[in-house]
Amino acid sequence: MVEISKVKLQVYDDNVDLFAKISFDAEFSEDEIELNLKYHVWGVLYEIDGDIDKYVIWPNGDGLLVQRAPLGNSDDHITFIDGGNTRPDQGHKQSFELKTDIGDIVFRGTSSTKIESAPAGVVDERWLGPESEFRAIATMIPSVSMAARFSNQENVALEDFAL
Repeated sequence: MVEISKVKLQVYDDNVDLFAKISFDAEFSEDEIELNLKYHVWGVLYEIDGDIDKYVIWPNGDGLLVQRAPLGNSDDHITFIDGGNTRPDQGHKQSFELKTDIGDIVFRGTSSTKIESAPAGVVDERWLGPESEFRAIATMIPSVSMAARFSNQENVALEDFAL
């Protein structure tokens, strides 16, 4: 199994916008090098509220679903960062840097929740406070991994059924 190490998150600005960069190293086993399977690289960025939630990652093809169990106040999902594909024949040990612009999400509230925009350069405090803690998850999904996806949600009035 590929081993991910030295995961580091940096949140910084370039005097124009706010960026998140996830860097990490990966080392492939001898079996992985021999098989030379494709791996899809993903980063997931969260804002932590209180205690960090418990996370379960469900791969599905080149995509993934992250399920979280809140501990107290639920963490806020910021974004996914698609790192593309790699193979072990590109190096037994590889380093990755996944970078994305998060300025619109953090300052103007244009996350997937589509809350009303705050003025440019102003933190939308209904979602994030003026000081926030961020954490990232680095993942690599092999092309032969399990796949999982949740179904739609079905509302059922059980009293309508004769059991």
